[in-house]
Amino acid sequence: LFYCVVLAAPLLALRSDAERTAAIAVVAAACVGVVVATSARLLLADDASEHFWATRLGSPIRYPGANAALFLVSFWPAVVLAANRGLNVLLRAAAVGGAAALLAGALMTQSRAAAFSLAASAVVIFALAPTRLRLLVPAALATGLAAFAYEPLTDPFLKAGNELNDAIEAAATWALL
Repeated sequence: LFYCVVLAAPLLALRSDAERTAAIAVVAAACVGVVVATSARLLLADDASEHFWATRLGSPIRYPGANAALFLVSFWPAVVLAANRGLNVLLRAAAVGGAAALLAGALMTQSRAAAFSLAASAVVIFALAPTRLRLLVPAALATGLAAFAYEPLTDPFLKAGNELNDAIEAAATWALL
């Protein structure tokens, strides 16, 4: 029953396209904000490895899989915003950057389930969305940006000791770029 209420509330409350777009933007921006805050927290920490769980990002939630889910839940909404021709080009560019940051945060968690879920959701999105071609460009840009930083984002998984803190600092810096 709770899930029905949670699903029905926005459907009933958000009636115009502008209201729905604003709601999508708020959700996407909130999750991007979590990635940015987490990366900043890693850079400012005396011992950044305290925020990792077995060399996987364990912050802000103490479980990497939950962090990956938190970051990826807003990936497609950010891509949808970036593909929206009615939005200002700067907002669309910020949405692509936000989508890339969300992928970067998810990569730091090293969650296989998140990778599988993202791939499965991409199949569904590109199979069913009427605007699939318009979604392809921002999704590819965000994915390309995250792929470019793949090595530093996943390097903490292979490190230990002082090397781990250096790798975490590099990963957090790349996530913020």
